[in-house]
Amino acid sequence: MLSVGLFLHDLNFYDGSSEILIAGMQHTRTLQIAIDKQQAWVAKLKGSKRELQEWRRKGKRLLYNMMPRHVAQLLQDGVLANSICESHKLITCLFAYSIGFKDVVQKLKPDQIVESINATVNAFDQCSEHFDVFKVETKADSSYMVVAGIQDRSVGQRRGSTT
Repeated sequence: MLSVGLFLHDLNFYDGSSEILIAGMQHTRTLQIAIDKQQAWVAKLKGSKRELQEWRRKGKRLLYNMMPRHVAQLLQDGVLANSICESHKLITCLFAYSIGFKDVVQKLKPDQIVESINATVNAFDQCSEHFDVFKVETKADSSYMVVAGIQDRSVGQRRGSTT
């Protein structure tokens, strides 16, 4: 009431105007509280949406790192996992392990160990991309597993097509 320049002694207590004014002010305050709660809820919802998008991005990256791209895409498109079965005439599995890795790392500083592992894995990754093989797993002990013969169908189709 002060914001509009009214005081209690200005109100007529014998008619309904004072009750209407007070009820209107209470209703305004109730609406303001509801608006504030809704704005807080919207802000929380936006944060949850960002978090969900981040988790989806991480999940998608993990999915695409775990399996061939065309299989991951089928799963993303909603195809049931047990209906994705493929037969390949010939595949090759390569298991690479750095012999003496544990002995070597005992002599290196931590940053040198990381650089060594990164260099090894990057070299394997470049070869994997060049020869179109699927990297199945890389471990911290510098072991590496790839499978050849299960090429990405979309890549194979692009290679076979003439544009």
